[in-house]
Amino acid sequence: MLALASVACSRGGTTGAAPSPGPTIESVRTVAVSEGTIAPGLALPGTIAPFATIALSNSINEPAREVDVQEGDRVRRGQLLAALDVDDLQASLAAAERTGTADEDRTSETRFNAQLTLAQAPNQTRQARAQVAQAEETFAEASRNESRDEQLVAQGYLPRQNLDEQRVVVATDRQAIVSARAALASAVASQRANGTATRGLQASTVAASRDDAAAQFATAEQIGRQIARARITSPVDGIIVNRNLNPGEYPAGRQIFTIESVSTVYAILTASAREAYQIHAGDAASITGAGLPRGRYNGTVAALLDAATPGSTNFTVKIAIANPRDELRVGTPVQAVVNLGRIHGIVVPSSAFSNDERTRVIVVANGRAHARSVRELGTDGANSIVDGLHPGDRIVRDGSEGIDDGASVATVR
Repeated sequence: MLALASVACSRGGTTGAAPSPGPTIESVRTVAVSEGTIAPGLALPGTIAPFATIALSNSINEPAREVDVQEGDRVRRGQLLAALDVDDLQASLAAAERTGTADEDRTSETRFNAQLTLAQAPNQTRQARAQVAQAEETFAEASRNESRDEQLVAQGYLPRQNLDEQRVVVATDRQAIVSARAALASAVASQRANGTATRGLQASTVAASRDDAAAQFATAEQIGRQIARARITSPVDGIIVNRNLNPGEYPAGRQIFTIESVSTVYAILTASAREAYQIHAGDAASITGAGLPRGRYNGTVAALLDAATPGSTNFTVKIAIANPRDELRVGTPVQAVVNLGRIHGIVVPSSAFSNDERTRVIVVANGRAHARSVRELGTDGANSIVDGLHPGDRIVRDGSEGIDDGASVATVR
């Protein structure tokens, strides 16, 4: 037993447990944060769209004489696209002009007749008054003769027949007064109705004749405008994307050309609600895309549109970009960066975020790593402004290294 114990003690002295290793220390590159200013940009995907899409139609019911463009042609403002046959309209225009001229001549005739009527009216009234006065004087004379004849008949100096004849004369003269007074009333009423050169029947007659002439000339002007519209021209600089007219066809009642205005184009971007609240009309922006001739094009935010569908989180941003050489083609996918203005705060490298949500960085203090929650206020791609750190805090430069919270680290500057 003593021997066995000795052997056991001997083995115990040679097979005891090895000492445990010390904690692992990782080496990381760090940077001390400080205050600074950056010009953040917001990257958004989008597509080139035309500034406007113009659908041309024509209401003239005449056949096309010529069509000068094809789909895909680039056109300039005022360029002739097609012309309609206007022979019938030309004939109608000539007829309306001739009728208008004839109405003008008739107006002159009516005006001269009115001047004559107005000039004669006072004389006719004076003549009617004179006839009334003459009739009254004749009646008075006949009445006096009747009275004398009555006395002579009563005295036996004159036959009864003479008195009867004189009474007939008196009755006739009395009717003449009534007729003369009626003629005077008619002359006065006619003069009043005819009025003056500016008011009354004659002035209205002249005005009606003048209106007839004006109506004919207005018809001629309308036909002339139809003839002008028969030359169909482009209202903008753009591209013909649809042609729906051939020589001999009647264009009335249908769309005949579709033109995309592309001297200025829009980059139509899609933004989330969080991104949309950072963008304002007038913000500078730039776009890039595969195959673009000049690589980068600058523009400005023209509009920020609310979500088209209630409950959707997709907002539309429209960036206006000058396109004088038609280099940007409609439908091209692009990547845009909207400049959000300069902001000031704690600057960290954009690579320092340790999660995809960009809400956490690793702070190193006293040889240990500590996860710190932050809020990104803006980024220019290389650096970000965050809230949640203090000047002088040292953080891991590359958050993708996977440093655990509480790990022992050695800093490498």
